[in-house]
Amino acid sequence: LRQGAVDGACRAGRDADQDVCRGAHGDLPCLRIAVETATVLSPMARVWQNGATAAIRFGERPAPRRRPGTGCPSRRRPAPRRPVPGERSVNRRTYILVLVALFLLANVSRGIFRGHIAAPRYVAEGASHFRYTGMVAAGERIPSLDRDAQWPEGLRPYEETAVGMEYLYGLAYRFLPGDKVDLHAFTAFFTAFLFSLAVFPVALLAGVLWGSRWAGVVAGLIFVVSPALVGRSSGFELIRENVAFPLLALHTWLFLLASAGAGTIAAVLGALALALALASWQGTQFFL
Repeated sequence: LRQGAVDGACRAGRDADQDVCRGAHGDLPCLRIAVETATVLSPMARVWQNGATAAIRFGERPAPRRRPGTGCPSRRRPAPRRPVPGERSVNRRTYILVLVALFLLANVSRGIFRGHIAAPRYVAEGASHFRYTGMVAAGERIPSLDRDAQWPEGLRPYEETAVGMEYLYGLAYRFLPGDKVDLHAFTAFFTAFLFSLAVFPVALLAGVLWGSRWAGVVAGLIFVVSPALVGRSSGFELIRENVAFPLLALHTWLFLLASAGAGTIAAVLGALALALALASWQGTQFFL
């Protein structure tokens, strides 16, 4: 407001008597418009003039750049500082604690949902994924041509689909220490656990888009309790999207950071997340 008052007074009295007063606070812009000139100025110009005087009395300010040939400050103002995306509203430590709490709540909500509709076995595509997961868990290799999955020509899993999820689940179960639960119970929990990890990139992405960490908290809460998301990711069915979605959300967040100039590390990690999503779910190509 102070700068606007000074600029307005300059515009009003461009042809009037102008001076730069040296006050007690250093160089301060001071328009001294002659009394006889002020009497013919419009009422709005006198308002600007009074505003400029009040602005000078308000306090010390750096001398602005001036247009050549005049005593008036330049119309060009310095660009405002760009806020760091998502930096407002919530301090970092509280934000992290809230996201961890949402992650735990996501696992609890999916566990409750799974307990109500738990089935003794997977069906449809989940059964095929579970079969390949069992092979990896037993130390076997998924066949390059599987005639048992598709007769008579056979299915080529490495060429016609993606098997990253099966290797991830199978190896995690194989190297699980201690007494192991059965593979079905493990995959039901693990798929919900991995999908719940998406609450972190989803919240961070919302914080970047809206410039507020509160937006990230709200987005994370919706992710935790939305029936459509909870039902799809509770683990009663074994689907590859549950592995790919957190990676796609992470990729999108890192992509925005890299586009805003976050550096090479964000770009490389974003590309890696996208590559892992492609290896986990063939439907990732539609995201691209």
